[in-house]
Formats: sequence, structure tokens, C-alpha cells
Amino acid sequence: MNAANVPAFNAASVVSLLLIEDDLVDEMAFLKAVKEQDLPYRVRVARSVAQARSELAGQAFDIILSDYNLGDGTCFDLIDAFGAQLVLLVAGMGEEQIAVRALELGVHDYMLKDPQRGYLKLLKWRVATALQQTNLARQLHASQASLRATLDAVPDLLFEIDRQGRYHDYHSARSDLLAAPAEVFLGKLVSDILPPAAAAVVMASLEQADREGFSIGQQIQLDLAQGPMWFELSMVRKVDGASDQSRFVVLSRDITARKQTEEALRQSLQDKEALLREVHHRVKNNLQVITSLLRLEAGRSSLPQTKSVLDAMQGRIRSMALLHETLYRSGVFAGSDLSVYLAQVATQVFRMSASGRVRLTLDLAPLKVGMDLATPCGLLLNELLSNCFKHGFASGADEAAQGGEQGGAQGGALSEGEVRVSLQPLAGGPRWRLKVSDTGAGLPADFEARRERSLGLQLVSDLAHQIGGQLEVGTGPAAEFSVSFLPR
Repeated sequence: MNAANVPAFNAASVVSLLLIEDDLVDEMAFLKAVKEQDLPYRVRVARSVAQARSELAGQAFDIILSDYNLGDGTCFDLIDAFGAQLVLLVAGMGEEQIAVRALELGVHDYMLKDPQRGYLKLLKWRVATALQQTNLARQLHASQASLRATLDAVPDLLFEIDRQGRYHDYHSARSDLLAAPAEVFLGKLVSDILPPAAAAVVMASLEQADREGFSIGQQIQLDLAQGPMWFELSMVRKVDGASDQSRFVVLSRDITARKQTEEALRQSLQDKEALLREVHHRVKNNLQVITSLLRLEAGRSSLPQTKSVLDAMQGRIRSMALLHETLYRSGVFAGSDLSVYLAQVATQVFRMSASGRVRLTLDLAPLKVGMDLATPCGLLLNELLSNCFKHGFASGADEAAQGGEQGGAQGGALSEGEVRVSLQPLAGGPRWRLKVSDTGAGLPADFEARRERSLGLQLVSDLAHQIGGQLEVGTGPAAEFSVSFLPR
């Protein structure tokens, strides 16, 4: 019988019991046994098929004990009325075949009447056992129903395969995701059902699960009726205690929508990268056009000071154009390596401005920064290096003509020496320092007075404030300028 609707058994609770018995002596013996054994039964008695139907129509019972022969029929006439309720048949000696038939019709169990009514001594245990078995069956049924509901709610395919890759079972609410009907693939090998590439991935995942207990993340592509589909596999090993043979539970999740989204995002990212690359390329080209215009104007002018100003403007614009070119060539637009960019700026200024036997030394540690920090750092370095080459290593005539901020401290400019550029983190904190120094003529005695009139050094100070730092000037004989800042 179906145990799903049978009430749960509680050994401490009162048991409602229906006795269907047409023999008054057997009825009295039963009631006497209940009283003498102090059994917690609330007993109702029906003495015929008709009375039993009337009792069963009015309420449900925890258990029903029914004699086979009744005055107006047999207990088999009540099978439909019993429904899902727990029934024990009380048959007479020699009626074993009747008991077997009753079990076939859904009766839970039977007891055989003996002339001495010894079966009543077992009444307590037989009833308790029947109730417990029915309660366990009810719990198992509820658990299975809950498991089926849970599995039906999972939109994934669940398979059970063995170590050889043979399908043994499956569950899915989406039969449209199966590579073949269940009656086709059950009992077959993975390699018999899936394409070679997909089967190889499944077997590799199985080998990992066999080795490590589980595997996750492997992906396969299948061409199904609705088109190409992607699945992600998760596999866990379980051991069948009876056969001691490993089997594997495989969860196959449809990730087609995710793959399509990833592809759309990848394509969108490529489009945006191409657009940004084109933007940086055009900005760089436009800045180069401006530089060319300034160079032409400088060539048209006969005034040294005008030429000097236009040359300085070209250097500043070239440093900005260089950043856009760096981003354009690297294809990374969220930021750049400041050390690479500053090395390019320093090399560019060195080629344009250095003369004699002046050498450039770079000591730049890698630092990832955004454009809002890289641009002012590049301009700042351009100004400081231009200042070094113009004033630290300029000829006397040039120095006098330029009215430089630097030079004269050693009685004349030098034609050889070293310009050093350093970018290093400061000890004990997150701040970094950009430092430019040279072994040229050094700082003049009236440097502070000249500093106020120098457009280049004013620009350097403004740029230092822009990146959250402050320009520091060394007090030694060598010219040394540094700015500490917090990367961002």
C-alpha cells in the first residue's frame, strides 16, 4: 500500500485501531489482551463488511486489524475502503494462501490465529513494528519526493557514469539538452555518444575526479538540434559499498548564454580598444602636427629668445605625444608603466638637447599609473632635463644668452658629465620619488631669485602640486631636483 498518507508513528502516543471481527469470542479476547498488556490503543470495533465501511468512511486509523471471514463477506471486499491505511490481516491456521493473496492486494502483514490465541501475546510487537515500518516508508517516500522535486528544480543534467565512462543513470528536467535519448545512451560509453573532442574532455575530467575525488570547470561544446551548445562539467567520485566500484556523479550545466555573453563582451571590448587606439593615434598625430608648426615658426624667426621659447614648447608637446604613442602601441589604456614612459621621454630629450660627452643614466623602477599622473610626470621630467642640458652643460655664450636658472657656480659650464634620472619608492611608505640630477655647472648663488623668473621651474612647481607633491632642490654643489608623490 502507499504509505505517503499514513500518519507518523510515535511510540508514546495513543494508537487509533480498528478491529474488524465477526466472532464475539475473538473480539472479547482481543480487548482483554489490550487491557492486560496496558496497550495504548483506542479501539473501534466493526463486526461486518458494512460496519467496517461505515467506520472507514468516518475517520482514518493508525492501524487496522481485520479477520478474513466476515458475516457479509471477506476482508478482500474492503480493499478499496482501506485505501492507504495500514492493515494487518488476522487469518486462521491453514489460511496461509489467503494471507499471501492479501499481501499481493496491498495488506501490510498478517498474523495467524492459533487455537490458544497465543498470537495476542505478540500483538504489541507486531503492531509497533508495522507502525514503525510504515513510518519509515513514509519518511523515505517524503525524502524521495523532496529529492525528486529538488532535482527537477535544477536546470542541469545529472549523470552517473563508471570509471570506464559508461552511463548508468541520469536525471534532468531538460531532455532537450541530451545529446541522445536516454534509451540510447544508458549502458553506452561516453565515446559512443559524444563527439571525440567532447568525449576526451569528459574522460579527462573523470580521470581527475578519480585521482582527486572531484573535478570542476571543464567545458565541452555539442551541436544539438537547437544549435551549438556549451556545457560546464562538475564531477565527484562516489563509492558503491556493495561492489566497491567507483562511480561518478556528473553535473553538466548549460552555459551557452554565458558563453554568448562573454563573446559579446569580448567583441565589445575589442571594439572599444580599437576605438581608444585610434583616438590615441590621432591625438599623437595632431600633437605632432602642432610640433611641426612650431618648428616651422622657429625656423622663420630670427630672434634667439623666440626660437628658445618655441623649442621649449615643442619639447613639452612631444612629451605628451609620446604618452599617447606609448598607450597606442601597448594597447593597454587603463594605465601605463611610468618607468617605460619616463625612459622614452628622457631619451627623446637627450637626443634633442645633449651635446659633447654628456651621458644619460636611468634608474627607473616599474610603476603602474594612470594617464592623469603619467602626463604631468612626463612634462615635469621634460622641463627638468631641458634645464639640465641648457644650463648645466651649456657654453658660456649660450648661458649668457639664455639667462639660465643654473650654471656659473663653478666658473663656467661643462661639455661633459652625467645626467641621472631616478624613479624609486621611498622607504617606509607608499610614496615614490622622481629625481633628476647632473654633474654640470651646478646651481648659481642667486638661484632662488632666478627661480621666481623662470617659466620652466614655475611649470615644474605647478606640475609637482598637480600630482600631490612638492619640488625639492638639492643644496649641494651638484644640481638636484626631486618630487615625491603618491601613485594613483
